Amino acid sequence: MKKKKSPVLSVLLIFIISILITFFQMFMQVSEFEIFMGYFISPLFFFNFLPIFLVLSLLYFIFNSVFISYTITSSIFYLFLIINHYKIVLRDEPFAPNDLVLARDLFGIMGNYTLEISWRVVIIGFAFILLGVFVKLFIKSEKPRWYTRIISSAVIVILLCLSVKYIYHNEQLYYKIDVNENIYYDVSINESRGFLYTFLYKTTGTSYQKPEGYTKQGVDETLKNYGKEFSSTQETPNVIAIMSEAFFDVSLAEDIEYYYGKDPMVQYNKLKKNALYGSLIVPGFAGGTSSTEFEFLSGSNLSLIDKSLPTVYRTHITKDMYCIPMMFKDMGYTNIAIHPGDKWFYNRQNVYKRMGFEKFISVEDLPKDVEKVNWYVSDSVTGDLIIEEYENHLKEKPDQPYFNFTVTIQNHGPYVWDKIEKEPRMKPVEGMKDTSYNIINNYLNGVNDAVNMLKRVVDYTNTIDKPTVVVFFGDHLPHLDTEFEGYGQLGYDIYGDTIEDELNKHRVPFLIIGNDAYLKDNTPSVNGNIGNISSNFLSTLMLKYMNMDLPPFYDFVDNVFSELQIITPTYFCSNGQYGQLYNDKQLNLINQYKHLQYFNMKEY
Repeated sequence: MKKKKSPVLSVLLIFIISILITFFQMFMQVSEFEIFMGYFISPLFFFNFLPIFLVLSLLYFIFNSVFISYTITSSIFYLFLIINHYKIVLRDEPFAPNDLVLARDLFGIMGNYTLEISWRVVIIGFAFILLGVFVKLFIKSEKPRWYTRIISSAVIVILLCLSVKYIYHNEQLYYKIDVNENIYYDVSINESRGFLYTFLYKTTGTSYQKPEGYTKQGVDETLKNYGKEFSSTQETPNVIAIMSEAFFDVSLAEDIEYYYGKDPMVQYNKLKKNALYGSLIVPGFAGGTSSTEFEFLSGSNLSLIDKSLPTVYRTHITKDMYCIPMMFKDMGYTNIAIHPGDKWFYNRQNVYKRMGFEKFISVEDLPKDVEKVNWYVSDSVTGDLIIEEYENHLKEKPDQPYFNFTVTIQNHGPYVWDKIEKEPRMKPVEGMKDTSYNIINNYLNGVNDAVNMLKRVVDYTNTIDKPTVVVFFGDHLPHLDTEFEGYGQLGYDIYGDTIEDELNKHRVPFLIIGNDAYLKDNTPSVNGNIGNISSNFLSTLMLKYMNMDLPPFYDFVDNVFSELQIITPTYFCSNGQYGQLYNDKQLNLINQYKHLQYFNMKEY
C-alpha cells in the first residue's frame, strides 16, 4: 500500500506563504515606514495574517493541493486589494463588505471613469504570479489520510468562527490597539490597521442586528414621552425636496476667485435671506448618495446602525419602514420620487415602495433623446419634471397634500478635463494644473445649472396660491480628480488631522424656503442660519419649519438635536463642543435612538 504522508510540511509551507501574502498586502497599502513598523509592535500583523493562513489551510485539506489552495485564495485576495486600492483612489474610502452587494451599481459608474495603472498593483500582481509559479513547480503537496482531512477541516472552521467572534467582531479590541492613524480618516484607519483586519471588522454591518437591550415594549415606553399623532385638522403645506448631485459651495476654498459675475452661488445666497439654511455633515465623501438621502428620508443616523456606514438600501430595507414619505402617506399626502438615473441603482425601485412612495420616475421613463450633460440627464430636464409633476397634481388632486423627493444626477463625475465646455468661472490659481482648472470650471458650471434649476422651481412655487415648502441640499462633495489635488490647489483642506478638516470633507449646503403663499400666513418656528448639522436632522428641521406638530419619533429626534447637533462614527458635536466619548445623558439618548431606528426599519 502507498504510505500516506503527514500534512505537517505542507501546513508549514502554507504558514510561510501566508506571511508573504500578508507582506504583499502591507506593500500594497502602506506608504510610511512608521505605519509599516506599527504592524510589528502590535498584534496587527497577526490579525491580518491569521485569516489568510486559516483559509489556505482549509482549502488545502479540502482539495489535497497547496497549489489549488493558493490559486483560489490569492486570486480573490488580490482582486479585493485592487478594489480597495481604486476605491480609495476614486472615493477616498476603503473597500467594505457592503460594497459586495453594490457590484452592479459599481460597474455602472466605473464605465465613465478612466483609471490609471498603479505601479503598486502591477508589482504585487507579479509577486502573486511568481509565488504561484514557485508553488506549482517546487512544492509537492502531502496527501493526508481522509480522516485527518476531515478533522483538520473541522478544527479550522471552528478556529475561523472563534476568531471572527473574539477578534474581528470585537469592537473594544479594535479600538484599543494603539496605531499611527488619523482617527477621523477612514483611509488612514484602513492603512494603519490593515485592509483584511478592517474589512473583517466591518462585516458586522452586513446585517442589521438588534441593538443591545432592545425590546418593543421599551420603544413604546420611549415614544409615550414624545409628540402626538397627526390630527386631520392640522394644515400642512406641500413639499418639494431636492437633493442635488455633488452640490458643494466652492467659495469656501481659500484660494478661489471668480471672474466678475461668474460666482455660481449668487442666486443661492440670495435665496438664503428668506430661508432656513446651514451645512449638512453627510456620511460620504465624493460618493454615497443613498446614504445622505436615507438619513434625510428616515431621520436615522447611519453611524448608529453601524460605524462602518452600511449601504442600507441594498442590505437593511427589506420591508415597509417608518420614514418621512410613509408618515406623509398616513397623513393623506401623494408621494412622488424622481431620479433621472437607472431605477435599479442603489435598489431604489424597491426601497422607494417600502418607504411609501407611490410613484417613481427614473431615466427609463424619459425619452431616449432627453437632454444630457456628459452622460447624465440635465438639471434643466429634472426641473421641468418637478414642475410638470406638481402642475399635474394641482390639476388632478388640488385638495390632496403633495410630497416630491427628487435626486438630481447632472453634476455627477467624472468631469471633462481636457477643455472648459461652457465658460471659465474661476480665475487661474498659481501652480494649478490645466486639467484641474478645466475640471473645476466644468464642475462650477454644473453648480450654476443646479442653482438655476432651484431658482426656477422656487419662482414657480411663488406663482401658485398653494402653500409650498422647498428643501434643497447636496449629497456629498464632488470627486474632482483621482489624487484629490484639486481641493489642495483650491486651498480647501480635507486631509488634516483637525475636526475642521474632517468637517470640510463632509460639509454640503442646505436650504429650506417657503413660497409666498406659505409665508403669507405662517411664520416658521426656525429660520436663518442654523450652522452645521448631521443630515439625519434635516427632515425634523423641515417639519419644524412647516410648523407641524411633530409625531413621536421626530419629536424624539428633535430632543436629540437639542443635545447633539452632529453625530458621526468618530466624533460628535454638542452645542459647539466636539468630543468622542458621550456623557451619561448623551449615551442614554443615543441608545434610545438606536432602538427607535431599529423599530422603524424592522418592526414598524
